[in-house]
Amino acid sequence: MPKERVKYCTKARLYEREFEKEFRVNPNNELFCILCNTTVNCDKRFRVEKHRDGAKHQNFLSLTQYKKPSQTFLPVTKNDFKTKIVEAFIAADIPLFKLQNARIRGLFTDLGQPLPSESACRAHVDNLTQADIERLKQYFNKGKNIFMVFDESNINNTNYVNILMGDTSVPEKTFVVKCSEVATVNKHVVAVMLDDALRKLEIQREKFVLLLSDSASYMTAGTAALKLLYTNLFHVTCTAHLLHNCAEKVRSHFPDVDDLIARIKAATLKNKTRRQLFEHIGSPPQPVVTRWGSWLQAAFFYADYFLEVKSVVNRFEGQGILVVRAKEAVNSSSVMESLMKIKRDYMNLPKIIEKLESTKCTMNEAYTELTTLDMKQDCVAIGAYIKKRLRRNGDLEAIVKMQRVGVSPSLYAELQCCQPTSASVERSFSVLARLLRKDRPFLPSNAEKYLSLHYNKL
Repeated sequence: MPKERVKYCTKARLYEREFEKEFRVNPNNELFCILCNTTVNCDKRFRVEKHRDGAKHQNFLSLTQYKKPSQTFLPVTKNDFKTKIVEAFIAADIPLFKLQNARIRGLFTDLGQPLPSESACRAHVDNLTQADIERLKQYFNKGKNIFMVFDESNINNTNYVNILMGDTSVPEKTFVVKCSEVATVNKHVVAVMLDDALRKLEIQREKFVLLLSDSASYMTAGTAALKLLYTNLFHVTCTAHLLHNCAEKVRSHFPDVDDLIARIKAATLKNKTRRQLFEHIGSPPQPVVTRWGSWLQAAFFYADYFLEVKSVVNRFEGQGILVVRAKEAVNSSSVMESLMKIKRDYMNLPKIIEKLESTKCTMNEAYTELTTLDMKQDCVAIGAYIKKRLRRNGDLEAIVKMQRVGVSPSLYAELQCCQPTSASVERSFSVLARLLRKDRPFLPSNAEKYLSLHYNKL
């Protein structure tokens, strides 16, 4: 009976096991020398031994005897490659089901590293989430004072609560620690969710010193209960939200200007021909009410170029309802006076909103801006509204003026340099909205895992 011939790939595997520090089998089932970075013919043993006896190979072997070389097509471990793939897909906001795409799988196979399966990567998300929690525990449990940012939002007709946490000594850096779907938000939900987030990361009670949120009544009530447990806790409502509310008061006080902005936006938004008529002054602004200060910026544009805008709008052709309404708005008898008052009294408001929504703005800077804001004649009485809100938001003033007894000067120093805004949690909701977009088959139950892995790596 003739002797069965050993396959070439089998020989390569045998040499790989025999000289594990020198050879590997590449994806083409060839014997690859990881020292010399070349393939070796292994159909005969003497060819392998000849290569090993070569001066180049022996030189590299002596230099790297205890060092494990790395090759682009050979990961250190399969688990390490899987981690990199999952982290890369999540960071780039690529759904994991794209791992099934034949072209993507073929690309990685051609590069010498086949992709893991979609199910294996989804299971690995849990491991990465737990590793992220352990990393945050180590980061925050080093005697640091911490602050938290709390807010809720509606995405796709579902209410979500996001909680971010940061170190008061590095206030511009925050991490998502909780993202939950809730039926409703009240003071009990606020207290329970904040306490759960602190227990999750094993934060000592005396280290939770600052809570940032909006000025909703349930936040004030929920924080009052938390202060019984966390004796060093201060609650500051977002100063950027406060000025955004001021801008909304200005908008509601001047309905003629609001109609002007809305009607010209409607008439030009989807009509390129009409937009081109404004080329000499620039396209009319298209403000978004939820984008802080954008309405005031639009009002300033019309105050600067009202005569030019009026001339262009009156040249609009046609008798459509959008054209008729735009012409009525620019020919209103009161709109010029209203634009003048907005420009005169509230010119600085958008700039201060932009400053206060930055995480690098401090408590001291925010308090100074709010108390020294010059609004000329202030036809909407914004100054009185700000003073009233500052009295209700006593903790901001208490931090700046060091009014609470039993608090150390060093803690006051950290708090005064901390951010007074909850804008960072608004940004986390923007990330969450992209993850939960309607054209993506994403389970809301995994929202916290994917949001934390994506946001915390930014």
